[in-house]
Amino acid sequence: MRVLFVCTGNLCRSPLAEVALKRILQTAGKNDVQVSSTGVWAGKGLPPPEEAIQVAQEMELDLSTHLSRPISEDLVRSADWILVMAPEHEEDLRDHYPNLACRVEGLAAYLAEGKILAIPDPLGYPLKVYRACYDQIERAVRAFFEQELDATPGKGQRA
Repeated sequence: MRVLFVCTGNLCRSPLAEVALKRILQTAGKNDVQVSSTGVWAGKGLPPPEEAIQVAQEMELDLSTHLSRPISEDLVRSADWILVMAPEHEEDLRDHYPNLACRVEGLAAYLAEGKILAIPDPLGYPLKVYRACYDQIERAVRAFFEQELDATPGKGQRA
């Protein structure tokens, strides 16, 4: 099973989602899920902003070695789940990879509020915005894990 998180530049949101899910999987003892991240308009090899690294450290996560990675057909094709941060990412993927559209969905759909369409990009904002962003991401990733990947009978099966 492969999960791919997608944001704009692969600098903040998708890397935070990646490390959050990896920790959840490790805690749950699930080693059969591969997790990665990418950006629809990402440059190659750029480090996350200091604020993203700091928020990750506050949550005992590590983004210090993360480098941005542009989206590729190989990444998209190999993913079972493609979770995007905003509707424009979903549109971009559906335009470029229409035959894989059934694998794409918004991560924000897993938030209990149900009214949020996107997880806003914190890039360029103060640290408190990064913290709020991570909080949304962590809640959505946890809900995704519980609804789609948890090994409890009746869970973790994609329809």
